[in-house]
Amino acid sequence: MKNNGDNAFEGFISSIVEDENSRVWISSSKEIYTTDDLARVQKYDAKNLIDGSINTLYADGNGTVWAGTTTGLFKINLSDRSIKRVSRSLIVNAIDGLGKSLYVGTSDGLYYCNQSDTTIMKLTEIGEKVTSLRIDPTYRSLWIGGENHVWITELDSQIRQIKMKEFQVNAKVNCIINDKSNNTWLGTGSNLGVSSSQNGLLKANYSNGEFNGPQKASLSMKDYNILSILVDRSNVLWVGTYAGGLYQFNNRRDQFRHFKKSTFKLLPSDIITAIYKDRGGNLWVGTLNDGLCIETDGNGSRFPIKPHGISTGEVKVIFEDSYGDMWIGTKDGLYHRMAGAQNFSVYKNRQSDSSSLSSNVVRVIYEDSKNDLWIGTNDGLNKFNRKTGDFLRFISDSKDSSSLSDNFITCIAENNAGMWIGTLGGGVNLLDKRTLKFCQFRYSTQNIQGIRGD
Repeated sequence: MKNNGDNAFEGFISSIVEDENSRVWISSSKEIYTTDDLARVQKYDAKNLIDGSINTLYADGNGTVWAGTTTGLFKINLSDRSIKRVSRSLIVNAIDGLGKSLYVGTSDGLYYCNQSDTTIMKLTEIGEKVTSLRIDPTYRSLWIGGENHVWITELDSQIRQIKMKEFQVNAKVNCIINDKSNNTWLGTGSNLGVSSSQNGLLKANYSNGEFNGPQKASLSMKDYNILSILVDRSNVLWVGTYAGGLYQFNNRRDQFRHFKKSTFKLLPSDIITAIYKDRGGNLWVGTLNDGLCIETDGNGSRFPIKPHGISTGEVKVIFEDSYGDMWIGTKDGLYHRMAGAQNFSVYKNRQSDSSSLSSNVVRVIYEDSKNDLWIGTNDGLNKFNRKTGDFLRFISDSKDSSSLSDNFITCIAENNAGMWIGTLGGGVNLLDKRTLKFCQFRYSTQNIQGIRGD
């Protein structure tokens, strides 16, 4: 991929989406950027038609990218690249759509836009700023997150506010998870996917539109930050907390079962940082300072000792690849157990060996479309060679603009353009897998926590 020489973003990055042509669209607070046919990122020529700070982008899959700004809603036609202003005097914070219907969250409430004729109308008086929207296409439901409340509506019906019971939503809704029993679970707080200690885990029920905590253990869970959430293949919800142990939710009984180190001796810690259920039905539980344990009997009633070979205390990520192998990222190396094996092997940094792991602190594990493994660490990106057991390192070089922008890797994703690498201090990088060169995207807010393709 070629660098166009003008990839210094103006302002902070507000949104990254992908259209139906696999082009990536990136909005900063001041400009819109897009990839061309050669996967080069360039500033989109808006001809001064889009004004205000750009808050959000939405690709509808029907040939249009919608831009929400502090001065209104804009429609970008992908075929002729024309731009049309749809509304004025609206501060648009969130956009989502289904079919030809577009829902627009603003500082003045919720609006509906007909994509065909771009007519826009206010749906209801919510009474507060709309900060997030999510459409559940399976149940044709729209979730609306505000600064202090959450609403739900069946599409094409009147919006109703969910009645609050026991839990009050006094923080932004950051994480929404659907299970197979028509329940939606929300974590709230100041971090993405993590609940605040004031709000704990919230459960919403479609049938009666109520928010409530499960009847059992709701008060105790409310006191803990939620670090990890998993809905496994059997529709069982697992919740890992900070200092509160592990919870298992029984949908049929509408209650939690609580596992703590003090009562279940084989659970090594009450700080649960990672949860994973593998294809064999084994539950993997990673902790902050006391290693890993595996629950093997399928019902959560016992926790065996730590598996042989893992001596580190802090588990950061648990991953199962397409071959059924388990990979554990820790602060002291990358652990690997082949499918069907009992023991782990470990990959660590060796200072004299450039083909070893670049750092022992492993934060991200990603398998790409060719089944290659990419390992993100505190000190560089690594591509694993399954045949030799060696790693190809990608390290930041201040003298090379085609190198990685920063060595602290926070997230990895892939699309047709290549591998997208998020960093803590260097923004986003796009790796051309053919040339193994990076295009760096730098801007004022450099900390990237997640990358998503729409």
